[in-house]
Amino acid sequence: MKERFARRMHPVIDWFISSPTWLIVSLAVAFLAALDLWISSDRVHSIRDAISVLLDRAEAMGILAAVVVFIKEAPLRIATKHYEAWRAIDAAHGIKTSYARYHAFEDLCKAGVSLKGLDVSGADFNSINLHKVDLSSANLREAQFQGAILSQANLSKADLSGADLLNVDFRGADLRGADLRGANLNGANMNGANLSGANLGNANLKIADLRFANLRGANLKGASLRGANLQGASLYLADMTQANLSKTDMTQTDLSQATFRGSNLSMAHLNQACFHRAILVEADLWGAVLEEADLDGANFKSAQGLTLAQVKTAINWEQAVYEDGFLTESNAPSTSEPSLTDLLYKKLTNDNFNFDS
Repeated sequence: MKERFARRMHPVIDWFISSPTWLIVSLAVAFLAALDLWISSDRVHSIRDAISVLLDRAEAMGILAAVVVFIKEAPLRIATKHYEAWRAIDAAHGIKTSYARYHAFEDLCKAGVSLKGLDVSGADFNSINLHKVDLSSANLREAQFQGAILSQANLSKADLSGADLLNVDFRGADLRGADLRGANLNGANMNGANLSGANLGNANLKIADLRFANLRGANLKGASLRGANLQGASLYLADMTQANLSKTDMTQTDLSQATFRGSNLSMAHLNQACFHRAILVEADLWGAVLEEADLDGANFKSAQGLTLAQVKTAINWEQAVYEDGFLTESNAPSTSEPSLTDLLYKKLTNDNFNFDS
């Protein structure tokens, strides 16, 4: 109903804005004068009586005219404010720290103005609040956003390579196809963020919150995610070659067809994760927890630190690919003594992991 009312009022609003101010003021005053004369019709018997009534209402008419002018010129005031903000941004181009640009960004963001494609590489925006800002395709290379709020922001295809994004709030942000190579995302909150197709090569994501994030097809080659939380995230087809994923929490994470070639997954929590056709060749899985993880089609060739005790806690472990001879003891009688590696694994998984180091 509100939308239908807004559609009906749209032509009226357009006419109000496009018409000359003098015409709108004249019509408003004439309407008020006619209304006053109609209300006072019992006292109006001549032109002199009508003039007297109108003079009595002169102050009210003046106030009405001022209000109309104020409303009529509101778009002009907004446009002027935006123009001044853009001037501040342009004037600060190439300057690392500019308080005028800082506040101009916040003002334009609050007004819902798109900042798409803007070039502010190397600029200082530490602790800025840009909730729901549109910075898609913007050049933010090596910019500083420490402690900034970029929740639900549109940063798709933005260049954030080498940017300092320490402890940034990216909750629900759109970072599809963004370039985050070498960016510092230590402690960043990316809960529910969309990072599909993003380039995070060599990025620092230590202790980052990536719960339920979409990292489908993302490039995380050489990235450090030590201690990061990826519970419920999707890393389908993600490339995590030689990434540091030690002590990460990837409980119920979709890792199907992801590449972990040479990655460090030691002490990682991989409970109920899906490894369908994932590549873990030469990966380090020492002390990793694989309880109820789905290993169907996963390739563990030349994996380091992997024990039979680990894989047996998973499901579909028989359908995974291992180094020749890895499963030879699977046919041993159940009464056989456990191996030293099995005992060590059981002790590790029964102890509490230390995520603080």
